[in-house]
Amino acid sequence: EVGMGILEWGTWYVDNVNTINIPTLVEHGSADKITNFELSQRKFANMQGDITFEAWPDYKHELHNEEIQEQLFQHILHWIFEYITH
Repeated sequence: EVGMGILEWGTWYVDNVNTINIPTLVEHGSADKITNFELSQRKFANMQGDITFEAWPDYKHELHNEEIQEQLFQHILHWIFEYITH
């Protein structure tokens, strides 16, 4: 039930949202087999707003559980720090 709700919301989101009104960082592994990397990359590239899309080549869905975990967290912290200090 929850899984279907997430899928349905994701479909609505992809079809209806063209502007993000808050700073947003999207981290996506290109080898993700759970969500569609190419669709995500295209959608965020075409959206309006303060959006940063970061592709992680050859990594899967749960980037925080990959061997790049520390690098990922440092990247997120850097993005937050840059946002709050500018």
